[in-house]
Amino acid sequence: MREWKPALPWKGEPLILHALRPALKATGQVVLVGGYHFDVLRRLVQSTAAITDAERGRISVVENGGYSTGMFSSVQAGISNVRGKVDGLFILPGDMPSVRAATFSELIAAFEARQEIDVFTPALATSSGKRSTESRTKKGHPVLVRSRIVPELLAADARSILRDVLRRFSASIVEVDDPGIALDIDVESDFSRLGQMEGEWMKGG
Repeated sequence: MREWKPALPWKGEPLILHALRPALKATGQVVLVGGYHFDVLRRLVQSTAAITDAERGRISVVENGGYSTGMFSSVQAGISNVRGKVDGLFILPGDMPSVRAATFSELIAAFEARQEIDVFTPALATSSGKRSTESRTKKGHPVLVRSRIVPELLAADARSILRDVLRRFSASIVEVDDPGIALDIDVESDFSRLGQMEGEWMKGG
């Protein structure tokens, strides 16, 4: 992307707010981690009228000074700044603006039903309710992890890849009807097709 992704305008709001909104609905607190243009990110969240003051009070904007190390270092920075005692944590990249609030709820339901599992990952469900070979490859975010594995996440090398670290733990796939779990905005063509793809999903649903 030639432009800074969090501030890209979509539906009249910065892209980052579309990622924040379903997380705010599903959780008691949100830790937003930034690195590049961190001061701009913080001002964006603090000044926008698109979220209420009550919602803003549940968002902690945290700087990862070592963001160039890799994305996992930002995961660690976010985990380190969770307030109070929590049972679990969602991990969601900030460039995923189309995840549905219902997906968070479905992950929470699986989390509560299967206490023995540490990691819950959404994957696209087929119309039959069974995962095809193709849908098995379409895992996405947010990932929901139990707080009991947090010490090991924090102890891992900051240069690690989240997927590889999570393979150490018991895991479960949660089938969801949400193409947004696999749509991140990496290049300009992703952003330009975002509205078109959402229209296609709505027709299909």
